[in-house]
Amino acid sequence: MAHERVTRDGGLLWATSVLPSPQLLALGDLHTSDHTPWPHIEVVDRRNRDPHEGVLAEPALRQAHRALSQGDGVAVAVILQRLGTGRLLSCRSCGELARCAVCHQPEQEVDGMLSCAERHNIRENFCQLCGATNLRKVQTGVTTLARDISLQLSQPVTEVTASTATDPTTRVVVGTEAVFSRLRRCPVVIFVDFDQYILAPRASAHRQAVSAVTRAARLVVASGDAAGTVIVQTRRSDALITALMSGEVSAIRDEDVVTAEVLGLPPYGASAEISGDGAEGFVASVPMAGLRRSESMGTVTLHAASVDALCNALAQATRTGDRLRLAVS
Repeated sequence: MAHERVTRDGGLLWATSVLPSPQLLALGDLHTSDHTPWPHIEVVDRRNRDPHEGVLAEPALRQAHRALSQGDGVAVAVILQRLGTGRLLSCRSCGELARCAVCHQPEQEVDGMLSCAERHNIRENFCQLCGATNLRKVQTGVTTLARDISLQLSQPVTEVTASTATDPTTRVVVGTEAVFSRLRRCPVVIFVDFDQYILAPRASAHRQAVSAVTRAARLVVASGDAAGTVIVQTRRSDALITALMSGEVSAIRDEDVVTAEVLGLPPYGASAEISGDGAEGFVASVPMAGLRRSESMGTVTLHAASVDALCNALAQATRTGDRLRLAVS
């Protein structure tokens, strides 16, 4: 909308981003500029670590104690952003995540079997890497996490979510990304389960992950602590993890553009997500010439070559009296 208004008024629009989306790149030329040095990113792979060491692995625990022994104010922020609807499952023996062999999305337990949300490959409950049958749920809520962190660090903890009204009063803060808007500086930021970002079932998952680390980096740099650290706990080896460690995300940016072009995602195509009780009736009345349909978890998505073609088709549809949600991108 901002771009459209600026274009009509003959003005200029500058948009800044660490990892611009394909839509943003399509609006104009890309310029790079010097920036504050990328902070130290420490990645902790939890797949082969002692499963009894707690929610914070030993490297994260060491950095947390270091920060707590210095200065005043908030010293440690622990982030748990719960994205997606399913719980992640990991193997107790080797730590590998349960993922679909077809789409690589997290698998969930359904009637004693394992399957992704798309039900690509319904299989027995076992680890595909080592064959063990002792899978466990690794996702916890913020309240449970705050309790565990308090016990592990022997510190009082402030829980911060979007509904929290007061500012943190303790040296350790645990919460969602709402923490970023409540703190101005913090020497150690820990993403306790970064796989929630990487495995989120959306095209923008990598951009959201980079954005979160960038916001954490601002807190670390602002703290003035030369040894400030952003710690990422994960159970994956991923190109995104490598990019975050180096601060060089151009390969991820280029991959996003190629993916959008191949799949016809914006700006190389347009899509409309339709859900609600009246979705099926509405979609049935849409003229499908030039459109492609897909469906996932109760949401119907219509794909077209352009926004104009998609909107013209949607304008010819008939809406019933049932509730309907329509999102065009």
